[in-house]
Amino acid sequence: MDAVKRKKIIIIALVIIIIAVALFFAFKLTDFGQKPDTKGGQLPEFKPASANLQYKEVPPIVSNDELLAIQTALNFAERYGTYSSDLPGENIKQVLGQCSDKMADYLKKLEMDYKATSYMGITTKSISHKVNRISASQADITVQTQRQETKSVDGKLVSNTLYQDIKINLVKSDKQWLVDAVYWQ
Repeated sequence: MDAVKRKKIIIIALVIIIIAVALFFAFKLTDFGQKPDTKGGQLPEFKPASANLQYKEVPPIVSNDELLAIQTALNFAERYGTYSSDLPGENIKQVLGQCSDKMADYLKKLEMDYKATSYMGITTKSISHKVNRISASQADITVQTQRQETKSVDGKLVSNTLYQDIKINLVKSDKQWLVDAVYWQ
């Protein structure tokens, strides 16, 4: 073996020995791997939850009747506010079963332009609601909606998002809430 190779081997061996000694002293001088000192105090005890937990029946925040009115309003807002020129009037057909006779007559008499020259659609999602007034037979609920309007402009689809409230008046008929009037805000 020539002297250059021997020097390289010795240098590599010394570097490894120095690293090993440094690691040995680093572990010796730190608390790493040692048991905690319990002389000064006790370690905290963690007790599992009891298997005999008892829960109280909590009354709902809203009554079932109010919840049904809210669900009717939210569902109506989404269906009524969603429109497509590919299926014109489909939104009106979908909501007729949720309407009072007065509202159904109004919707059937609406004159809509079914001769679209390009695509136009609106997708409505109910975001939140506010119960303005509710009684045993009537409710007035405002639904906040997010509306995604998509139009075909020069052969490209262009989308626009807007937020719009819709005020929905409901009446109760045979234990079912029906939409009696709507007002886009």
